[in-house]
Amino acid sequence: MYLLKIFGFSSLQDFATSTLAVGKLQVLLLSLFATLCNELTHGATFLFVLMLALVAGTFAEWVTGIRLARFCKKDIDSAKAGRMILKLLTYLFTLVFVLLLQAAFMRLPVQLGADVVKHTFDWLLILTSLMICFHLFVSILENLAGLGNRFATKLHTWICKRADSLFTTNG
Repeated sequence: MYLLKIFGFSSLQDFATSTLAVGKLQVLLLSLFATLCNELTHGATFLFVLMLALVAGTFAEWVTGIRLARFCKKDIDSAKAGRMILKLLTYLFTLVFVLLLQAAFMRLPVQLGADVVKHTFDWLLILTSLMICFHLFVSILENLAGLGNRFATKLHTWICKRADSLFTTNG
């Protein structure tokens, strides 16, 4: 807990919500989309586009976050920078973990065949990347809404309302 507080998170729940805010239906919808993307491209080209989107989304979130802090006349302190760094490291380690799992499974004598294992982990990597891209997109919209962008405010509000109704679990 102390380590999370150093990075500006109040609790493990705050860290999980800020970094990995996902629900069951969100995972299902992104899984279907990841399956479609994997089937269309067999992972290679689309994966490159997703990695590019992750880099661009991360940069855009950083820029809009700094602009929002300046707009609100807030100091950019180390705790907020720490939050961003920890979130980025979490995203990076999640993607690296999936790649390491794929490499480990490719070395095992699998009865299904190496193709099935490779495509399964390509699908998992695309799903993970899509979830991270979605979270970055919502974060960018939140920053733009704070800057007074009316379109971003409306789109962020719409997404949050849909997310609350779709991804809320009872129990």
